[in-house]
Amino acid sequence: MNNISQKIIITIIPCIIGVFLLYGFLVRQTILNVVAREEVGRSVSSVLSSTSSLETQYIALKDGINIDLAYEKGFMDTDSPTFITRTTLSRASLAIRIQ
Repeated sequence: MNNISQKIIITIIPCIIGVFLLYGFLVRQTILNVVAREEVGRSVSSVLSSTSSLETQYIALKDGINIDLAYEKGFMDTDSPTFITRTTLSRASLAIRIQ
C-alpha cells in the first residue's frame, strides 16, 4: 500500500507543478496581449487623427479649384476636344507585335 501511494504522489506532484507553470504562462500571454491591444488602439487613434487632418486639407484644396485657377496654371479652352479611347492590354500588345 505504501508503494502505491508513493507512485501516486510522484505522479501527482509533477502534474500539479505543470498545471501551475501552464497557468503562469497563460496569464503572462494574456497580459502581453492586453498591452499589445492598448498600443494598437493608440496607433489607430493617431492614424485616424492624421486621416481627419488630411481629409480637411483635401476638402479645402478641392474647394479652391475653379476655372480661374486652371487658366492661371496654363490650361486653355479648346475648340475641338480629342478623346483618347482605352484599349485592352491584348489589343495593345498585338499592335506592338505587328509593328
